[in-house]
Amino acid sequence: MKNVKAEPIRWGIWSHVQLDASNRRGDDYCRDFRACCPLHPGSRFHRGYCVQFGLANNPTFKPDYENAMMHLHYQRMVGKVGIDSPAGWVATINGETGHVFVQRFAYESDKAYPDDASVEFWSHGPGDFFAWGKINSLSPDPEETPYIWESEILSPYAYLAPGEQYTYHYDWYSAKVAPGEQVLTCNDVGVICEKLTATVQDGRLRVKGQFGVFHRGYLTAILSDAVGNRTELRTVKIAISSLNALYVSGMNQALKGIPLPPKADTLELITYSDHGKVMGKLTQAKIVVASAREPHSL
Repeated sequence: MKNVKAEPIRWGIWSHVQLDASNRRGDDYCRDFRACCPLHPGSRFHRGYCVQFGLANNPTFKPDYENAMMHLHYQRMVGKVGIDSPAGWVATINGETGHVFVQRFAYESDKAYPDDASVEFWSHGPGDFFAWGKINSLSPDPEETPYIWESEILSPYAYLAPGEQYTYHYDWYSAKVAPGEQVLTCNDVGVICEKLTATVQDGRLRVKGQFGVFHRGYLTAILSDAVGNRTELRTVKIAISSLNALYVSGMNQALKGIPLPPKADTLELITYSDHGKVMGKLTQAKIVVASAREPHSL
């Protein structure tokens, strides 16, 4: 954006995305349409979020303070919430289909934000809310009040002299996870629904985890030890796609028979594009020895 006025201004950029929250038939709202983003451990809001419109006790808003996560579940009730989320990502999940939409951005803790929020959500549905100096009522008729969920991210305020410009960068991603799964966390490679575990038991390395990825390509595994020695398991090459949920429990067969370095203590999952370009690390896990009755091998 550019300040074309003759005086300084303070302004912010608002990325506003509307998503279809109807069910697969399109005749009602999806009963498992959700969103999430991390809560700020030092939030300026006493509940970690601020209800901006609608009922203060709207059941759409479901904070999980134990895990510092804000969960939202579409209930077809009007309401809006603001969150000063510091993690730089927000995910919306259609639990019926497993489709995930992610927005990633950079949070700037030293700057002021509109509404004091980096993330906002609007739940479109029947009900009353106060705005523009009056009480507004939305009809239960889906023709007038369609099944819509709004996922919004906000830039910090920019202070612009006449002629100055400001750019706000953010990224959109899509992934597929198993229907009904929650998103625990996110990075620039994919989302994590079940944390990776790696356990040596009866001489075999057993791995487990559930994910969604943002690109097509393949995944490999790297074993490393405490002093930085790394062994890439080149025989492990698992196809990945943003169109399919990723279960790494199937790696057991791919890993079978490969010697485990004696001091290996960490398993990393690295993703590549179809052309062999490293896309990034999806996740990692410490290797836990559950049984030492046999020599370690994969």
